[in-house]
Amino acid sequence: MADTFQESLWHATAEPAPELPCWTEDVSADIAVVGAGYLGLASALNLAESGARVVVLEAEEVGHGASGRNTGFVVPSFVTGLGPREVKALLGPAHGERLCDLVGRSGDRVFELINKYDIRCDAKQSGWLQPAHSAERVGFLEQRRADWLQHGKTMQLLDRGTTVRLTGAPGYHGALLDKSGGHLNPLSYARGLARAAVGAGATIRTGARVTELHRDGQAWTLRMPAGQVRADKVLLATNALDADLAPRVARSMVPLVVHQIAAKVSDPASRQTILPENHCVSDTRRDIFAYRWTPDGRLVTGGAAAWAPGATGRLRRSLADRLRRLLPSLGPLTVDFAWSGIIGLTRDRLPRVFEVESGLFAALGCNGRGLALSTALGSELAAFLRGDERGLSVPVSRPAPMRGHLVARHLPSILLPWARLTDRLETGPALDRKPPRRAGTDNEKGSLQ
Repeated sequence: MADTFQESLWHATAEPAPELPCWTEDVSADIAVVGAGYLGLASALNLAESGARVVVLEAEEVGHGASGRNTGFVVPSFVTGLGPREVKALLGPAHGERLCDLVGRSGDRVFELINKYDIRCDAKQSGWLQPAHSAERVGFLEQRRADWLQHGKTMQLLDRGTTVRLTGAPGYHGALLDKSGGHLNPLSYARGLARAAVGAGATIRTGARVTELHRDGQAWTLRMPAGQVRADKVLLATNALDADLAPRVARSMVPLVVHQIAAKVSDPASRQTILPENHCVSDTRRDIFAYRWTPDGRLVTGGAAAWAPGATGRLRRSLADRLRRLLPSLGPLTVDFAWSGIIGLTRDRLPRVFEVESGLFAALGCNGRGLALSTALGSELAAFLRGDERGLSVPVSRPAPMRGHLVARHLPSILLPWARLTDRLETGPALDRKPPRRAGTDNEKGSLQ
């Protein structure tokens, strides 16, 4: 897959990357973190603030992976199929309670860090909406709200009329509103975390791909093309990338390619009818429909591609068509940015903390909820790496490679057509029909270039 990092809207509009000193000499540290995404940076920031000597090694640049390519949603929740009840059933009451508490507070944690370190990233804590795409899903949202209320998390259940007014999508039947959520420029946020970590005393080296990792006595040695790092402990925070360093970790999750577009909307009236209060939206579909405004008047949305020849090339048009199909008041639009990234999915859609070997840990699997969850989990991982194992909300386990991983890694894309068909049957054809062609829209030849 071609690297589209520099083709994203975020790369074009983000705050400048922090100036990082160049160094090639060998370095010793208490803890080495591999990967300068949200999880690695949040962990490094908390470690540095506690006085630990921490080095972050990034193969490319800060936020080069999913952290700099996602839609920028701050979603303080699990994936749609998981709520407090399901999480406690999977993890048990102790870890389940702690993880739910962590996720429930994760939105506020993001905006607290932004305010504390003055991170300029177009952050808006305007709330996250999860609308029901069918009448049956309203009951699902009612139960989800009640489950979260037991954790002290207040979410509003909106009626159909209010939901349609706030989303601009007439096909929704109700929605949950979590006011602690919001949205931001994800690459600017990653760069801001890096700047804060350096200010706290962390060392970050970019263009430092770790090619070898081995235990050397009581410490770990991480080799790069230029120089090496010796550390007492290592945290692998590369998520779905860099499988060569820990193959058993890589086979414990499934990588999923997700595509995003940013579309310039030419009709100013669309801002009054679509997300008039600047929420971000991700609904209850299996093939989730998610969208938000950017400060410069673009709509950002994304989705996965079915596993079929030429599927990737059709994403620009299909994602734009989906916007017009579900937002009928949307005027003409032009897709001027399109990019892709990779997220990591686990079997049960819960995050993992693996102890690969003594002193070597890997944290992964935010399953598309990485911005808020990774930020919040970083503080816990920092305390854990300093020796405090009591407060870690995710149980530490050994890597558990999936059987038939070569096949399993393609299942999300292979099963996507079934998910879309099921969504359409639940929604009804009248509310999910193909948009008509009309002059001046994104169906016109050349307007997607």
